Formats: sequence, C-alpha cells, structure tokens
Amino acid sequence: MSGDASDHVGRYIGQTFGLDSMGLQRVGLFLLAHVLIDTRLIARAMFKTISDRSAGVGLPLTVIQGIADEVAQGTFGTHLGRVSAGLPGDMSEIADKVNDARNALLHWKRDRFSLPAYKGQDVTTEPGFRACMEDVLRFLQTVPFHLPIGRGPHA
Repeated sequence: MSGDASDHVGRYIGQTFGLDSMGLQRVGLFLLAHVLIDTRLIARAMFKTISDRSAGVGLPLTVIQGIADEVAQGTFGTHLGRVSAGLPGDMSEIADKVNDARNALLHWKRDRFSLPAYKGQDVTTEPGFRACMEDVLRFLQTVPFHLPIGRGPHA
C-alpha cells in the first residue's frame, strides 16, 4: 500500500475511533501482546500433550506436528481453557482480561463496542496502556514458552 493510502486510512481510523497516532500505536501493540499471550497458551498445551502422549520416550516429528496443529485449533478462550488450571498465580485472570478487552474491540455488536479496556482502563490512554503492558510483561515472564517435559537432573 502506498504511503498516501496508508496515511489516509490511518487518519480515517483515528477520526472514526477518536484516536491520535499514539492511541493507534497502543492499540496495535495491545493486539500483538494478545497474540503473544495466545502463543504461550498454545505452547503450554502442546508441551503438556506431548508429555502426556510420549510417556517419556519421545514422539516422531509427524506426531508432534499433528499435536501442534491440534492444540492450535480454536479460539483464545479454548487455548486458555486447556491450560488455565496449570497457570501460576493470577496469570489466567490476566489472559482472560486481555482477551475480554480484545473481544470488545474486534467483535462488534450493535450494543457492544469499545476501544480495548483492560481492568476498566482504556488501553489507548497512557495509564491504561501502562497497566495492561505491565501485566502482559508479567505474564510473559511468568509463563515460559516451554515446559520441562523430561525427568532429567534439572526437571
């Protein structure tokens, strides 16, 4: 897309939703943060399923690929539901609240639309964005992208 067209669309989006360039940037970062959390949830489900099915002896690559495809199916809510019981502390709540905020933005209904609000704070504002990103960072630091699946000396 040419610079003129993307600038025009950016201005139109800003006017439509009442956002300045910083608000637009915050929404973009918020949506990508949602993707990061979702990939952590999928990875946890994948590693748990691999561990459960392998019985500690390993699995062929094609089986692992099938498991990856299987656990990636569904929505963020499905992914969270698979692993929420095993998430430490308030990580399940953080993921759920980020998803609620994203849903309010992306799943328009006549009686429900809003810019993303995380725990009651507008994510397009500095305080709301900071509060959300602090929790997202805590989630990413607390929920590793991998799970130890072996019983070696460091498990």
